[in-house]
Amino acid sequence: MSISCIIPFYNEGERLKRTLDIVTLVPDIDEIICVDDGSTDGVHEYIRQLFPSIILIRQEVNQGKVAAIAQGVYRATHPTLFLLDADLEGLSTSELSRTIQRYTRGDIDVLIMGRRSTNWFVRLNRGDIIFSGQRIVTKEDVTKTISLKPKGYQLEIAMNKVLRQQKRRIGALMSTGMTNTYKYKKWGYVGGWYRELAMAWSLIRFAGIREYLSQVLTFAKTEITL
Repeated sequence: MSISCIIPFYNEGERLKRTLDIVTLVPDIDEIICVDDGSTDGVHEYIRQLFPSIILIRQEVNQGKVAAIAQGVYRATHPTLFLLDADLEGLSTSELSRTIQRYTRGDIDVLIMGRRSTNWFVRLNRGDIIFSGQRIVTKEDVTKTISLKPKGYQLEIAMNKVLRQQKRRIGALMSTGMTNTYKYKKWGYVGGWYRELAMAWSLIRFAGIREYLSQVLTFAKTEITL
């Protein structure tokens, strides 16, 4: 099985560098595509210099994660995608390799990576699984998701809806060693919590309260281990 890894980013600087230092060592990933969503921190020059094998796509203007993912999907040459956020902490090459190897057994269609360490708000709405940007999924299902035209933070909840409709077999790694950089670390406590609440409202507005609650209660309940 050949896998394309897509990493969208916007002004992630050192966080992206650390992520790529790990991901580029994973032998099971055949292609890495980084999509610069209008960054102004110059990190794309770092990618070009130290990771020449990475496919780098640059968007001159910030258009959001969905547009960045769409560019990566268009460029990807393999039918299976490994979507990763750029701001991950606690990544390990061995865990990523074992995650891919677990997926290739063929008994699941989608694999979502959860997090070991989360705050109370994330635990309350199962956000570490439902809204996880770390997932192995088919290019077909991501393309269908993009056709729904989600915006901002809505990509994952839209994808979950597609996966539910397609009756995909979904496995969830409930506690991996990685974690995202919390929003308050980027924008401070007030700005961080404002974005958390804005994200929650955006998701409910897109999916509707019934779909949102269905995902919280029933989505990706099959727990798998490495």
